[in-house]
Amino acid sequence: MIVAVTGLKREARIIKSPDVRIVIGGGHDLDNKLGVALDGARGIISIGIAGGLSPDLKPGDCVIATEVASGTERLLADMAWRRTLMQVLPFAKTALIAGSDTISASIDAKAALHRDTRARVVDMESHIVARVAQARKIPFAALRVVSDAYDRALPHAALAAMKPDGGINVGAVIVSLLTRPWQIPALMRTARDANAAFATLLRCRSLLGPRLGFPDLG
Repeated sequence: MIVAVTGLKREARIIKSPDVRIVIGGGHDLDNKLGVALDGARGIISIGIAGGLSPDLKPGDCVIATEVASGTERLLADMAWRRTLMQVLPFAKTALIAGSDTISASIDAKAALHRDTRARVVDMESHIVARVAQARKIPFAALRVVSDAYDRALPHAALAAMKPDGGINVGAVIVSLLTRPWQIPALMRTARDANAAFATLLRCRSLLGPRLGFPDLG
């Protein structure tokens, strides 16, 4: 059994498999969720969409983690699992991934994170997953697809849409658009970019097999 951690329910629907136990949502509750979910697990992967930090990445580009950065901390991904992911997904790039406890929504925040860590993408789950995997001494991997590029800020409506359980708060989106109607073009662009990311995630899922590329370690 492999544990897969996603931030959104939509990601979880793409990833689901009889051989994968899925945990949804980031934040401080993720530690507690993983404490139960990892019983009997052979490996754990952080998988889903991410924010782009590097100018050479566009929405829909896939990144496989070499390691995960959180502040000054660096946590290496499992080499055997990473090799398998690279073989199965030759179009993916390998890079340092940053983990953040908050959403990197502005262009300035993304630029600062890229400058400080040299990471090429950021998400809110990978650093927590990496720490837990290291403590449990089980293989860890991260695969993330760029949703919002380094030079794209997330509009307020997109942020308001995100529920702690990984669902979408449609009511909050409507309220945000009614009070800030000028953000509609940016929200439509964000939705298009996200759809490109989800399409790549679906492609990756179909290629990785039932255990998400987890290698046969004997």
